[in-house]
Parts: sequence; C-alpha cells; structure tokens
Amino acid sequence: MENIPRKMTINERVVAEVRLGKSQAAKLVQGFVGSGLVAEHDVAIVDAMSVQLVALGGDFDIHTTSPQEQLVRRDMLEGTEFARFGTQEFGQWIFFVTPKTKGAHKLALRISANVNGHGHATLPDRVIPIDVVVSYSKWSAELAWRMAKLAGTGSVTGLFGARVGGFTGKYWWPPVEAWMKARGWM
Repeated sequence: MENIPRKMTINERVVAEVRLGKSQAAKLVQGFVGSGLVAEHDVAIVDAMSVQLVALGGDFDIHTTSPQEQLVRRDMLEGTEFARFGTQEFGQWIFFVTPKTKGAHKLALRISANVNGHGHATLPDRVIPIDVVVSYSKWSAELAWRMAKLAGTGSVTGLFGARVGGFTGKYWWPPVEAWMKARGWM
C-alpha cells in the first residue's frame, strides 16, 4: 500500500508513505502519513523487504529517513529476545518528495523481496510506475500573469518603466530573478 500523491505543486515538498505487511494486519490501512490517496498493489510479502522511491529523469528530489530494508513479518521474532521490538505488524517507509519541474513525470516504486533461509537470496524487483502531474501553485500562476500584464501596459508607461527600471534594476532585479528561478519560472 502506498499514498504517493499523483498531483503535486512545483517546489512544494510532500510526504508519501509505503507500507508492506500481512493484509490482515489491523493497522496496515490506518493513519497514513501524507496527503495522497491510498493505493493498493499486489506484492508478495516475505520476511524482509526493501523499498525505494526513484525519480525517473531526475525531476524530483527524494529523501527518506527510513531504512531501505526492513523486517516485514514480525511473527518471526516470537520466542526471541527481540520480540518486544516487533509491535508494528508491517514495514513502513516514509519519503519526502519535492518536484523540481512542471509537467507530467514518472516515479518508480522499486520493491525487493529478501529471502533468508539457507543463505541470503533476493527475488527479482517489482517496479511499480507512478505517474505524477506537477503544476505551479495558483498563487504563482496569478503572479506570473500579473507580471506579464504589467510588462505590456502601453508605450508611455512602458517608456517610463524602461527608464526607471534601467536605472534601478541593478538593485531590485537580482533578488526578484533569484526568487523567480527558485520557483521554476525562469
């Protein structure tokens, strides 16, 4: 199960969560972190699982504080000294995702199953494509429209603005330009 938002706003960080565990785990579907709708995928669950969220094309900054490989089947701890650590019945991965460019982009959720027994083996990865649409915020689109409107307000105002702007632009333009670049407008 995951709740990766399918719609995001450029340069605004979102939180996404992935959970893997037994489908009958009561808390598996409760209290997801983040704002996306919960989506379920058919994934085989084994003792230990690895999850990565990958930006295809580099259009996102993705960070996590969750360990990549986690024990998913906590019942394996019963009867051991580690049983007291196995209170959560599922693996949980939290990702912080910041879209860097506007448009339609792809993320990939890469899930690996690690089988322990006689040695250590990794089953083939399951890759789940996630389509994401990234847009400007309403406020930034409104500001860009107003700035474009101001730029073309007529010859007299334009001439006056060009003279004043040419004289004072070295003072006000660098911070405005940096602000616009940070929002992906330039």
